[in-house]
Amino acid sequence: MTAETRTRSLHDAAVAAVRGAQTDGQPHWVALRARVPAHDGLEFFDTAPQDDRFHWERPDQQLAITGLGCAFSIEAEGDDRFDVAARAARELFENLHVAGESGPRHSGPLLVGGFAFAATPSRQMAWRDFSPCHFTLPSMLFARERDDAWCTLVQRIDADDDPGAIATALSGAMQSRIASQPGIPHARSRPTGTSDAAAFSIHADQPHADYRERVEAALAEIRAGDLEKVVLARSLRVDCESPIDTGRLLDARRDAGTPGPAHGRPSGNGGRRGLGAAQRRPRG
Repeated sequence: MTAETRTRSLHDAAVAAVRGAQTDGQPHWVALRARVPAHDGLEFFDTAPQDDRFHWERPDQQLAITGLGCAFSIEAEGDDRFDVAARAARELFENLHVAGESGPRHSGPLLVGGFAFAATPSRQMAWRDFSPCHFTLPSMLFARERDDAWCTLVQRIDADDDPGAIATALSGAMQSRIASQPGIPHARSRPTGTSDAAAFSIHADQPHADYRERVEAALAEIRAGDLEKVVLARSLRVDCESPIDTGRLLDARRDAGTPGPAHGRPSGNGGRRGLGAAQRRPRG
C-alpha cells in the first residue's frame, strides 16, 4: 500500500470516528496499521519510558509483540471483573476504526495485559501496584512473525477533532516510523558473561525443608486419589545492588526458549514491572 493510499484510508476512518464521537457523545479511536521492515521489538522496549510498555514473545515460533504507550486502559476488580473487562473491550472495539493495510490478528490493534487469580488487589508490597485485571490498548504496537512485521498506531478521537489534521499527523508518524526502522536480525547483540553483573542476594519465603514437606504431602494425597493435580508455589525475593536490565533478562529468556510477557505500568512507587515465563506450554 502506498503512502497516499494509506493516508486516504486513514482520512476516511478519522471522518467516521469524529462522526461517531459526535453521535455517541463519547470518544472513538482510530488505528493505522502498516507493514514495516522486520525489527526486533526489544529494541523498542529498551528505549521506551519505563511506564506503559509491554513485550510478549514465543521464541520457538519467532513471534513477538511489543506495545508502547496507552491509548485506553481497562481496570477491574471483584468477582465480576472478567465480565466488566469483556464489556469494556467490546465497547472499545465497536468504537475503533481501523485503516491501512491488512494483517493477522496479532498485528493489532490489540489489548495487552493480564489478570490475577485473586479478585481484589494484593496487600503485599511486591504486588499491590498490579490490578486484579488490567489491559491496555497501546498507542503503538509492533508485531513480528519471522520475517514479517507490522506497526499499528492508535489515537483517541473526540467530537471536536479535525479529521484532516488527525490523518496527516498519524500518517506522518507512520512514515517516520517506517523510514527510521531499518530491518535487523531477530536476535540482538548484547553483552554476555558476568563481568558486569551486579551483586545480588536471594531470600526465600519459607525454608526449603518446609516446601519439600508440602510436596511430599501433596504426592501422598495424589497417590491416595484425594487430589488429581495441585500447584505448589513458592516465592523468592532477589535484592540487587543496581537496577535490573529488563531487556537483557528477556534476551536470556529468549535464548532459553521460554515464552511469556514482560510489561511495565505506571506506579505511585516509581513504576513496577512484571515478568513472566511459562515453563509448560498449554495444549489445546
